[in-house]
Amino acid sequence: MLPNRTHSTLLVAIICTVSSFAVSNSAEAAPLTRRSLRPGTKPMAFQIGQGPSMNVHRATSVFKMSQEFNFHFSGNASGPAIAVMTEEEFTDGMLGFTLAPKFVYDMQILPNIGFYISPSVSLGYHGEAWSYSGDRWHHLNMQFDVAAKLILKNLWLLWAQPTNINVMVDPGDGWAGVRYEFMVGAGVIF
Repeated sequence: MLPNRTHSTLLVAIICTVSSFAVSNSAEAAPLTRRSLRPGTKPMAFQIGQGPSMNVHRATSVFKMSQEFNFHFSGNASGPAIAVMTEEEFTDGMLGFTLAPKFVYDMQILPNIGFYISPSVSLGYHGEAWSYSGDRWHHLNMQFDVAAKLILKNLWLLWAQPTNINVMVDPGDGWAGVRYEFMVGAGVIF
C-alpha cells in the first residue's frame, strides 16, 4: 500500500518550493533565500512526527508517532549523525513502543539552501501489548528510510519521510513482520 495522494502532493509541494527558491534570480528572492532557507549551522536537532504504518507482510497497520534527537559529528546540520529514536503506535486494542539508536547521513542537495536528503538506518527494541488478548510481544526492530528535510531560518526543521521500511523480527519463534511507513513532522535545530 502506498501513501495517499495528499501525502505525495505535500512532498511535491515542498520540493517545488525549495527548487523555485534555488533557481530564482530575482533581486527580492535572493535575500529571502539567504535569510530563510540557508543551510543549518547547528549540530543538534529534536524532531517529532506522525503518520501511517501500513502492513506489508504479517504485521498490523497502525498510526505512529515519533520523537528523535540527532547529533551531527560535523558541527553543523549536514553529514553523519547519531540519533536516539522513540516511537509509539496505536490501533484498535494494541499499543506499541520502539526505542532504537539510529545512524543518519544528511546530504545537502542544493548549495546555500537548507534542503537535505537523509537516508538512515536503525536497530533496536519494539514491544507490543494487546488489550483484548493480554499478549505481550518483544521484537528486534530494524528501520531503513529516506527523508527530505528543509531548514528554515537556521532554527526550524520540516521533514517528510516518504519511504520507510520497518522490519520486526522475533528470533525466539521465527516470526517476522514488515510495514511501509510515511511520516511527516517538524523540529528545531540547536
